[in-house]
Amino acid sequence: MVRKKAKLAYIENDSSRRVTYQKRVKNLVKKTRELSVLCGVDACAIIYGQDEQVPVVWPSSEEEAKRIISYYNSKSDLDPSQRGFNQYTFLNDSVIKAKGKGC
Repeated sequence: MVRKKAKLAYIENDSSRRVTYQKRVKNLVKKTRELSVLCGVDACAIIYGQDEQVPVVWPSSEEEAKRIISYYNSKSDLDPSQRGFNQYTFLNDSVIKAKGKGC
């Protein structure tokens, strides 16, 4: 069964926009939890709402969320060869290989 594609336009009606936001936050947290359980990875979601004073955070334990965030922040200190490829490193390596072949 095919799902209808969600419209990504601004919702003018305030109450309708708030209800849609709450549904999407609920589904995003659910998907984050499923990803964490099914793939066996640490996942964290921090969702800031336009009118919300406090963001929605998953996992709800503050210590667990801080641990996951600090873990991923520490990974960004590694050199690019240990992190994997991004567009810049991929293109840079491609240019170096091409120059080495004499092209």
